[in-house]
Amino acid sequence: MNIRIAAISASCLVFAINASPALAKKSNLTQLHYQYFAAIHQGNITKARELASLGNIDPDNVGGSPLVANLFNSGGKLPASVAYLSDEAFDYVFKELKQPFNAKMEPGGDQTVFSAMCLAFSRSNMFQPVNFDDVYSTIKRIKFAFSQGADPHPLSGIPDHMRKNQPFPACVREYLRYRHIPQVAGAILSVLNDYLEKGVDPDYQQPIALAAENLDAELFGLLAIHKANFGRVFQVRGNIPHACNRGRGLTSITSELPQRDTLLGLLPTPKDSEMGPARDFLIAYIEAGGSITEKQNRFGLNGNRCEHTTSTLFEKAVSNGQVNYAKMVQELEKQRVLHKALPFAAANPPSPQAPSPPAQPLYGSRVTTAEINVRDQPAITGNLMSTLGPNIAFDIEETSPDGAWSRINAEPIVRGWANNGVIRKSSTSNIAQ
Repeated sequence: MNIRIAAISASCLVFAINASPALAKKSNLTQLHYQYFAAIHQGNITKARELASLGNIDPDNVGGSPLVANLFNSGGKLPASVAYLSDEAFDYVFKELKQPFNAKMEPGGDQTVFSAMCLAFSRSNMFQPVNFDDVYSTIKRIKFAFSQGADPHPLSGIPDHMRKNQPFPACVREYLRYRHIPQVAGAILSVLNDYLEKGVDPDYQQPIALAAENLDAELFGLLAIHKANFGRVFQVRGNIPHACNRGRGLTSITSELPQRDTLLGLLPTPKDSEMGPARDFLIAYIEAGGSITEKQNRFGLNGNRCEHTTSTLFEKAVSNGQVNYAKMVQELEKQRVLHKALPFAAANPPSPQAPSPPAQPLYGSRVTTAEINVRDQPAITGNLMSTLGPNIAFDIEETSPDGAWSRINAEPIVRGWANNGVIRKSSTSNIAQ
């Protein structure tokens, strides 16, 4: 794996080592310890082993704590996350030395080593192409951590400002950062699903609100499947006194305004170019049991008064002159009313492009040319595990009894079921002609 530590230069490492005596006095670490840490971070594992042997370093008691409790706590002079370890260093620390993933990143700290695992998805610079070797390696590392008992649950009794750095919200943040890249987004969604399968609270730090604010149907669907409470009430968006008064001495009725809204109140107003994501989100919301006819709070100026009104999504779109959005919401509302006794998917007639189940099963290795949804069961009602983006190779392992689905293996990203019609439309044979 090609690890980039652009911000960590050799001079920084030398500075960390030279600065270590002062730090050592405070933390019982010695200059030898910092030389050892630097060798690990540099990927020079041969040197690290020799220093450990010559200096009698006990990895389970480095300055009174496990190695990993100090390895990322060097006064800011060394990489501050397990995400930046090379494969060789990772194997040395966690496989050879068997360091605990649940150890705190610093003695008495507020996050564990495991909490930073998802950061490895974005080791590459944001302005450089994503290194997919890093993505696949990160998935393997997280799965290995789980096999060693890594705990994705948040620490208890931590300050509010540290809640966002716990394993699940940290991973949600990385997903939103890279959701525009299908391969990375699918990989992180599969990791989030693993966290939720292990009992993480889907409402911790309200990720469902982030899904709404970003019109992200995939994240919303995953959270809804795991029983996130999307029916809760949320703080009304915006600073009402500022939005209405703007320092002009206008009359405010802030005390009279309700301070809560449903999830729909968090939705941004989509541009015409965002109709697709908006539609996908609203469909996912309806399929999960939500109603898009609920009224939301609105605030604005009427003369010299800060006025409070309520409106549905449709009414708001019409009021704002958003014709396309209003038509789309209206269409979804009508479909839901006409087919309220049926699952929402039944309200949409089959696409004329949707292929019938193939008469012959698919075989062999293929590569995606467009996105393919992978589910945990051979049915449209199966839980969405991941979405494969273009140029992902996978093997077909078996066909469902009805011939409509195939189990595909795209490990380490995902292994599950995909519709044969979609496979035929969105992939080609991976066998050289």
